Amino acid sequence: MPGTVVVLMKPTVNGLKGVGSVVQVFSAEALLDRVWTSDSEASPETIRTYIKRLRKKIDDEGKQSMLNTVHGVGYKLVEPE
Repeated sequence: MPGTVVVLMKPTVNGLKGVGSVVQVFSAEALLDRVWTSDSEASPETIRTYIKRLRKKIDDEGKQSMLNTVHGVGYKLVEPE
């Protein structure tokens, strides 16, 4: 995707900021705390939906996702290959 411009809406940018560390794994609950306001009705299912949408926007088809799911733990951002 080098050289490609991707337009991201504010919730998507906030989601990326939430998982902005390449080494740290964030649980869905931690992302809820970091990205959504405390009065929000967002749930872990909301996180899964946003991660899926975010992957469609930032990943190259046929290549490994930059947002990895760490099963039973959460999500982490990885360097593109």
